[in-house]
Amino acid sequence: MPDRPDAEPAPDYDPTLDSVVDEGRKFFRDLIENNHALRVRVADLTAMIDRLTVERAELAPRLARLEEAERRSAEFERRAAALDRELSELRGRWEETDFDQSDLARRYAEVEEQYVTVTNLYVASYHLHASLHYRRVLGVVKEILANLVGAKRARLLLRRRDGQLAMVAAEGWEGEGRAVPGLERDPTVARVLAEGVSRYRGEGESGILACVPLRVMHRTVGVLTIDELLAHKPALTQTDTQIFDLLGAHVAVALFRSQRVHAGSEAAPTGVATLSGDDLELTDLLLVG
Repeated sequence: MPDRPDAEPAPDYDPTLDSVVDEGRKFFRDLIENNHALRVRVADLTAMIDRLTVERAELAPRLARLEEAERRSAEFERRAAALDRELSELRGRWEETDFDQSDLARRYAEVEEQYVTVTNLYVASYHLHASLHYRRVLGVVKEILANLVGAKRARLLLRRRDGQLAMVAAEGWEGEGRAVPGLERDPTVARVLAEGVSRYRGEGESGILACVPLRVMHRTVGVLTIDELLAHKPALTQTDTQIFDLLGAHVAVALFRSQRVHAGSEAAPTGVATLSGDDLELTDLLLVG
């Protein structure tokens, strides 16, 4: 067909269009592939979530048991703390009770010791005044010193008219019934005779263990000396000192009374019939003590 002179000329072909089309096709293919990959990833994640949901459902009882165990553990801790406090209180009360028991035991021992002391003092006083026989009174004094005091060596000395001391009774000593020249000058004896107060040997000192004044109407008419104790007795006790006080107040009275009753007989020692040489009324002596 002959060209028409009035027809429009064909446009020129642009080769870059092919590359643009190819890139568009590649973009859409990549987009489709990525979309597919995302779908696969979403499916995998969905399956994973389903598995986790199942596992969580399976773990739920164990979690509940763990929570219960934690709750019980906390409760046990609270109870343990309460028990610790209660135990501490019980220990405090036990210590107080133990102290009270120790105090009661100590007080009981003191009361028992006081009872023994009072009993011994009563027995000693009773026996001292139970007889008017001079030798029996001396025997009672010896028994008291041996059995109640535990003296191994002791002397009962009375003043003579010449100022010397006569050993009217003794335990562990020889020369009973005779004077002991110079003993009145012994520092301990001389002080007791002058002051009328008992003296006891201190720790580390030597000499007489105990020296007790024998009194009549507040006059010292002799002394009682304890020179040595029995092996089983380590030292003098408070009970012993109370027995000494009783002996100091009653022995001379009991002896002097027995002398007055048996005046002129062989029962009374020679030279000490009036003890210190003074005339004393028997009625006055009975008021001593």
